This record gives sequence, C-alpha cells and structure tokens, in this order.
Amino acid sequence: MVETFTYSLASRLRYIREDHGLTKSEMARSVGVTPPVWGAFENGTYYPSPEVFENLYSIYHVNDEWLEMYIGDIYRDGYKPGDPLGKPGDYKRKPDRTKEEEKAPEIDPTVVLLLRLLMKGRKENRMTKEELTQIRESLSLTKKEFAEKIGVKPMLLGRYESGGCKIPDAVAEAAKALVEPVEEDASALIKQIRESLSLSKSALAKLVGVSPSAVGNYENGKSKPKDEILSKIKELVKEEAGPAAPVDEEQAAAAPIEEEKKPTSIVIESKMGGTITTDEILSRIPASCDTVYVKPEENAAYWVKGAGSGVINLW
Repeated sequence: MVETFTYSLASRLRYIREDHGLTKSEMARSVGVTPPVWGAFENGTYYPSPEVFENLYSIYHVNDEWLEMYIGDIYRDGYKPGDPLGKPGDYKRKPDRTKEEEKAPEIDPTVVLLLRLLMKGRKENRMTKEELTQIRESLSLTKKEFAEKIGVKPMLLGRYESGGCKIPDAVAEAAKALVEPVEEDASALIKQIRESLSLSKSALAKLVGVSPSAVGNYENGKSKPKDEILSKIKELVKEEAGPAAPVDEEQAAAAPIEEEKKPTSIVIESKMGGTITTDEILSRIPASCDTVYVKPEENAAYWVKGAGSGVINLW
C-alpha cells in the first residue's frame, strides 16, 4: 500500500492533480468540469459525479479502490505520472434507484455513539508535526534515514514535518515504536521471581495480597497484574536483607488455614450454548475502562475508555 497524506477524498483528488503537475483549470478541463467545480471537489464542498470518477480511472489510470476507499496502490497496471494518459471514459448512466433502495438503513444508536467516541479519540490523539520532528531529532537521524525506518518517502516526511498534510496513524505508530521501550513480559518476570525465591504460588499470593489463582493467571498470561502488584513482586528481590526466605510448606500445612473467600464470578451464556465469565471479558479489554456493554445476542462486548472505544468477540 502506498502511504500518502490522503485522509479524505478531497485530499486524494488534490494529490492526483499535484502528482501530475496540473493546475486546477487543466485538471478540470480534462475530466469535463469547470475550474470552480474542481476547486469545490478539493475543498470537500462538492462530491464528484460518476462521470468524473470514470474519467479519473480512464485518463489517469487511478485505482478505484484507492480513490474511493484508500485501499491499495494509487495507480493501476504500473502506471506513473509522465506515462501516456488514457482516453475519457465511456460512462453509461445507470437506471434510477427505486425509493425503497434509497431508504437509509437503520443504525444502532449505541454503535453510532461508539464510532463517534472512537473518531473523537483518534482526532485528539493524532501526532503533531512537532512531535514527529522531535522523535527524528532525538534519534539523530536525517530525514532520509528516518523516512526509511518508518516506511515513507523523504519528500512525504518533509510534508508531515512542515504541516503540509496530516500524519497517518500508521506513520505515527511506526515513529513511536522507534523510541518507546519494549513492553515488559510480566508473566515471565513473575514466574522467574517466584522460582528464584523458591516460593509457591500460594506463598507469593500472600506476600503481595492477591489470590493464588490470580498469580496463576499472571504467569499464564491470562490476566495482567496491576502496576502496584507488579511493583510489590519486584520489591521482593530488591530488599537489602536478600531474597525472601522460602515458606516452610510443612509448617504452613500444620497451621490452621482460613478458608479463602473466592470472588464472585458471573457467567454469561450465549443462545448457542457457549459461556464466558466476566473475569475473562475483563482480561481481554484495556485496563481501567470506564464502561463495558455486554451484548450476548451480538456475540460482542463494547468498551469505552475516555475518548477511546472498541469491541471484542465473546465466543
């Protein structure tokens, strides 16, 4: 996929024109519209007619999936600006749709709300040109070297850093990955600390104030410990007196054991017979979510965290 600054249809139309070195008047005449109309296309005021789309595909060899949905390469069949242009398209108007076909589909208001929250979060969290430049300079890389590492062309990187176009999420993530530390494997670390101290899962659980089953889930990767729990586990090997003494299993067995209170677990059952617990759902969504909407009939759980949101399949 060719990375560009093309978040909207209007910017993709402008990109095609500039890529061919044409003025708005020249581009307008080539696709059969007036210069003011083409200007409205690039401003997002007007939406191109089917005839205009057909001429862009035929004359400039534009990939229809890229222009309409931002998928795939910009041009078809290896075409590049400067190659011979095609002929205007032979557009045939399709019959008018019936009123039933034009009726707008019903949309779940919950889904609309989640999508709005998601888009709001993306807009607010978008990387700025200053942040991108700061990352490059912190790595002491030239624009050419930095562009190669994040998978874009140096010319395009220059547009990002000058503010000439928006920075795509994929580019922002690639840049952040160059400076962000690799996430610590908590499950392997906890198991390593426990075994180095010769502690059973029950003994470690008592030392940090969790249940033995929670320790098992941490080590199996089924759930992630809270930061304060992980800090307590790490502190066990930082004490000046040395590692914690092993628990005497025989003595522990002889001592009276208080019955451990098991946390209540809510089981949700699907119409097809599958089941899932609330603990399993919470282990598969981001920590500290504000709200979780569980919809068994849709096989989905929708989560909201601040301005972000998402969905997971239950079964």
